[in-house]
Amino acid sequence: MPAGVGYRALAVLAVVGAVAMGAFLFELTGRHPAGALPGLVYLVAAVVLVWTPSGHELADRVALGLVLVVASIVMMGVLFVFGGRNPSSLLFGVVFLLAALVLLVGSAVRPGRGPTPAAVLPVLAVLVAGVITGWAFVSDDADPAALVHGSLLLVAVTVFLAGRRARGPGRFAVGAAVCAVSVGIVYFLAVSGGGVVPVVLGAVFLAALVGSLPAARSAEPAGPDPAVR
Repeated sequence: MPAGVGYRALAVLAVVGAVAMGAFLFELTGRHPAGALPGLVYLVAAVVLVWTPSGHELADRVALGLVLVVASIVMMGVLFVFGGRNPSSLLFGVVFLLAALVLLVGSAVRPGRGPTPAAVLPVLAVLVAGVITGWAFVSDDADPAALVHGSLLLVAVTVFLAGRRARGPGRFAVGAAVCAVSVGIVYFLAVSGGGVVPVVLGAVFLAALVGSLPAARSAEPAGPDPAVR
């Protein structure tokens, strides 16, 4: 249908835009690899939202939307700091926020029972990862390297959401593997000397992700995606 074609076209533009923004931030931050991470986070979340069954489950959709919002805000922060603190640079982040909004409302949510507490815990994990990213970036005087841990945690929870809606018993294995990787990320966050707050937040992130594992194990195999509006 034409609406579906338009939605997919916008999704492709959002993905291409995320790649371009990641490359631009890489250059803007003096070719620091961590500068590209906000674009990578946005890219992964957009792909999972549009092209996997998680994008049609209410709890997952909310979590993925928050990932897109956090990535857009981080982009705005990096653009503002490294772009000469010019307020007009914030407009690029606004564009990504608007694209995220359209992607969120542009397709239907699969009908079914309300989400369980375990199913909504990734929302908490996303919020915590976003706070870790912002806290580290500000407390480290806008050092691009400070984006690494929080951004990787955002990617981890996004992959977790995609994996728990996969078909077959592998969906729980994906969740367990993501939790194991997240433990390593939080460990490096703890030894990086960022202070007590990021470590406590990292522990909360891990608790939320581990608490979501029962939902990954019990998730029903996804059926056909609902039609795009």
